[in-house]
Amino acid sequence: MELLLNMTIGGTAAGLIILLLKRLLKNKLTPRWHCLIWVILAVRLVIPVLPESGFSIMNFVPAIQNLSLEAPAEGRDAGRNTDLKNSAAGKTESESRIEIQNPAADGTQINPDLSNEQAGKKASGRTGSIEFAGLILYGWLAGAVLTAAFLGMAHGMIARSAIRLPLCRDVDILKLFEDCKKTAGIEGTKILLRIGGETPMLHGLLSPTVILPKGYSKGELSHVMIHELCHYKHRDILINRCSCLLLSLYWYNPVLWICFFALRRDLEVLCDETAIGLTGRRKEYAETLLKTAMRKNQAFFAVASMQNGEREVSRRIKLIASFQRPKAWISGLAIIAVLTAGAFCLTDASGSVTHRIDVGEGYQLSIPENWSGAETGDQLFYDSQGVNFGGTEFLNLNADTGYEQKSEFGEAVLPLPNHAHVLERRVLTKNGITMIVINLEMDAETAAQTEARYQTGDRTPPEPMNQNHIFLQPEPSSELVFSLWANSDTVTEKQLIRIAETFKRSPKPWAYQPEGTYSGDWGETAEKLLKGYFQNYVHAKLPVTTDISGYRIEGMKPYEGEGSWRLTNFSRFYKVMLYSVDYTLNIADPRLYDIQGSGFELGEENTLFGAERKTITYKNQLAVFALDGQGTPRFIGFVDQDTRDGMGEVIAIHSMIKSALPDQSGEFYSLKTPYIGDASKVGRIVQKMPLFQYSNGMQLHTKEEPYGLTVAYDLTRFGGMLYDESEARAPTDSRGWDPTPYLKAQLFQNSAVLLSLIDNCSTVELVLNGRLESGAPYTYHFLLDQQVLEQELGINLEKQTSSPEEYRVFFEQLDEQYLKAVKAAS
Repeated sequence: MELLLNMTIGGTAAGLIILLLKRLLKNKLTPRWHCLIWVILAVRLVIPVLPESGFSIMNFVPAIQNLSLEAPAEGRDAGRNTDLKNSAAGKTESESRIEIQNPAADGTQINPDLSNEQAGKKASGRTGSIEFAGLILYGWLAGAVLTAAFLGMAHGMIARSAIRLPLCRDVDILKLFEDCKKTAGIEGTKILLRIGGETPMLHGLLSPTVILPKGYSKGELSHVMIHELCHYKHRDILINRCSCLLLSLYWYNPVLWICFFALRRDLEVLCDETAIGLTGRRKEYAETLLKTAMRKNQAFFAVASMQNGEREVSRRIKLIASFQRPKAWISGLAIIAVLTAGAFCLTDASGSVTHRIDVGEGYQLSIPENWSGAETGDQLFYDSQGVNFGGTEFLNLNADTGYEQKSEFGEAVLPLPNHAHVLERRVLTKNGITMIVINLEMDAETAAQTEARYQTGDRTPPEPMNQNHIFLQPEPSSELVFSLWANSDTVTEKQLIRIAETFKRSPKPWAYQPEGTYSGDWGETAEKLLKGYFQNYVHAKLPVTTDISGYRIEGMKPYEGEGSWRLTNFSRFYKVMLYSVDYTLNIADPRLYDIQGSGFELGEENTLFGAERKTITYKNQLAVFALDGQGTPRFIGFVDQDTRDGMGEVIAIHSMIKSALPDQSGEFYSLKTPYIGDASKVGRIVQKMPLFQYSNGMQLHTKEEPYGLTVAYDLTRFGGMLYDESEARAPTDSRGWDPTPYLKAQLFQNSAVLLSLIDNCSTVELVLNGRLESGAPYTYHFLLDQQVLEQELGINLEKQTSSPEEYRVFFEQLDEQYLKAVKAAS
C-alpha cells in the first residue's frame, strides 16, 4: 500500500509536469513528440524503483512513510516487557521468541508497565494503523475492480455492436480500402471492413476491424480510411488498452484521468497529421472531420475513433489549419526540455545509499553521503551541526549484556537504552535479511540535565525522543548481533530499513585468484592474470576506507630471492612461477581512506604519510603463479613479508598453493595399476610428477621379484645448486655429495607416489645426473622401498591405497612430511 501511494505521488507530479510542459511548448513540439512525452508518465507509474538522483522530482514531493499493514499486537502496549515475553500463544515462532531487556546503570530493569490509556497515547505517535491502512487497501481494490469492470463493459458493448455489423461487400469500397492500405504502408495486412455504426473507428487488437458509417462520399471515405489505418500503424489500440489498465489501477487520481484524455487527443492529432501528410489534401480532410463531429457523440475507451467530441474536433480542425513544422532550433530546444523532464521524473530521490562504510567484523553498510562519522567499527553519525542522531554497533550478547545467550536469533536478548519504552516491535524480512525493528520512546534528557534546567526556572517537561532500532544477526547461532539506530525525527523508519537492507559482508577482492590460458610466455600470461586480479579489486564494492578506483603495474620481473630456483623447478606436484611486482593503487576517496584500518592491503606499503593520499605504491611484492592439475595458469596471490618471515618463504608459498589449488590425489589415484609391467600407466604417473621435464627415460624391472622401477633425470644445467657442498672434499672423495634437502624431499615424494600407485612395485630408484660447481659431472642415486616408506610414515601402504578416500589421507601425509623436511632444512 505504501508503495502504491508513493507511486501515485510520483505519477501525479510527473503528470502535472507533462501537462504544464505540453501547454508551454504547444506548437513548438511536433504531434509525434506530444505523444512520446507520455512515455515518461507510463514508466513512472509502472516501475516502482528507479535510479536515484539529486535532480529528481521525488526530492521535492512528500513521501508516505511507515504506513504499516501489520498488526504488531502487543507491540502497541508501550513497552510491556512481560507482554512481549509471554504472548507467544498468538504469534509465530519468529515473532514470539524475542526477549527485550532494558538494563539500567544500577542493574535494575527500568521498563515500567504502562496503562492502556498511556499505551494508546504513545502508539498514536506512529503513522498509520491497521484499520486505516486496511480501509485504504480494500477501497483501492474495490475501485480498481469497478473501474476495470466499467471499462471492460464499455469495450464489450462496442465489440458486440461491431460484430453485428455486416462486412463490406462493395467491390469499389474494398478496392478503395486496399488503395488506402497501400498509401498507409500496410499493404497485405488483414484488416476487416464493416459498414454501419454511428462514427468511424478502429476496433480489435488481435483481429483489427475498421468500422465505416454510411453517408460518406468516396473522397470522404478515403480520408476516414486513412485516419483509421494510421491508428493501426501507430498501434493505438494497444496504447489505449494499456492506458485503461493503468487507469483502473489509479482510478482515484483525477490528474491521471485528465492525462488519459489528453493522451487520446494527442493520438488523434498525430493521426490527423500523418493522414494529411499521406493525402496532401488538408482542406478536404478538415471538412470530413467536421462532418464526422456532427454525428452522435459516444464514449470510447479501448478503441481508436476519428470522432472524440465536437469541441475536440473543433480544436483539431484549428490545429490542421495551422500545421507547420517548427524551426529546427526551436524544436531542438523543446526536445531538450522534454528530455530534461524525463530525467527529472524518471529518477528517485537521492540520499539513501551513496557510499559504503566498514561497520566492523568484516561487514559493511551503505549510508547517505552527508552522514559524517564514517569510521571502522562501532560509530556514531552526526549532522552538519555536529549533533549525533544515530549510530551502529556490534553487540556480543554474552560479553555486552551479561544475559544468557540462546541458540537462535529469535531467542536472543537484545539490550535497549536506559529509560526507553517500547512502542512497537516488528520482525521483517527484506531481501533475504531478517531484522527486528523496534520503535522506542526515550527520555529526552538525563536527570542531571533536568535538574540543571529546573535551577534556571524552566520546569516545562521536554518532549520525549523517538528512536528506531534495527537488530540483525550476521550468521545463524552467532553471538554477535548488529544494531543500527537513528532518531525518528531525522531518519524515518523506512529510510533506516533501506539502509539496513544494505548490510552485508564486505567482499574480499584480495582473495580472488583469476585463471587464464597459458600463452607460451609466462611473463605475458602472468601480466594478464595480474591485471584481471586488479580489475576485480577495482570493481569490488568496498567500504570507502578501503576502496580503490584504479591501479598501475609499474613493473614485474622473475623473482630471484631465497628458494626461488627450488620453487619454480621442484614444487611438489604443481608448476610454480614467482614474480617481483611494483604497483600503484589509486584511492577512491582520499579523505576517508584508512590504510591502518583496512586490514587487507596487498603488500608492504611504502608511502604511509600524507593526509589525503591519492595513491599508494608498493615495491618488490612477491606474486605467486601456478599451473593447476589441468595445466591452467592461476594467480595464487601476494605473499606479504610478515608471513615469509614467520613461516619461511618456501613453506609460505607452498601453503598458499595448497589452499588455492584443488587436491590432486583423485587424479593420481585414477592412474593406479596392479602391475609394474603396465608401461603406459606407469609412464603417465611419471609424467604427472615434478622433475618430469628433466626426465631422461625409465626402466621397468620385471624379470624377477622384487619388481622395481628406475627413473633417470638430467639436471646438469643446474650445476652445484643441486648438491650440498658445505664441507670441503677432495675430487676423489668416495663419500660423494647429497642433493639439497629441498630436492631430497621432492625425491622422497616422487618415489612414495610411484610405490603407492604400482601395487607390485617394491623398489623405486631415482637417478639424478648433474654437475658440481667445479664443473665435474656427478650422479646421485635415491633408493626407496616399500618397507622403508611404511616405517617412515607409520602406515600400511595397502590400506592407504584401498580407496580414493584413504589415498587422500595418504597424500596429505606426504604433504606434511614434505613441509616438515623443508622447514627442518630452513
